[in-house]
Amino acid sequence: MRYKLYWRLDEPYTAPLARVCATRLGQGGIPGQPRPRNTIKYVVDFAGGKLGQFSHRGDIELSLSAPTGFIERQAIYPVVGTDLWRAMFDFTAASENPVDLKLYLYKGEEILSETWLYQHLPSLAAF
Repeated sequence: MRYKLYWRLDEPYTAPLARVCATRLGQGGIPGQPRPRNTIKYVVDFAGGKLGQFSHRGDIELSLSAPTGFIERQAIYPVVGTDLWRAMFDFTAASENPVDLKLYLYKGEEILSETWLYQHLPSLAAF
């Protein structure tokens, strides 16, 4: 068997889907109110694909899942002054075991983004 590997800064063949361009974590809850313990706020930014065709909150939906734990306050909205769309949600783990989070954007039957996968590690993500 023979093969070659090529390392590039950019993909040689870009997909027509929006890409994840940033993931951020912070303390969950609502600013200005007491913060719930062990709740993490996730912020995931998407860019590209057909996202530029949409400009208003409610134009795009998000599919978000976790096999265990609790997801609250999920939202998707355009970031004003940019080409980005931002997904936000709070996640509280049900145990100390790792949890695989999954998120993608869609409109009706059409998938608009790649799938974001993230392994939530409760012992490392506590604030």
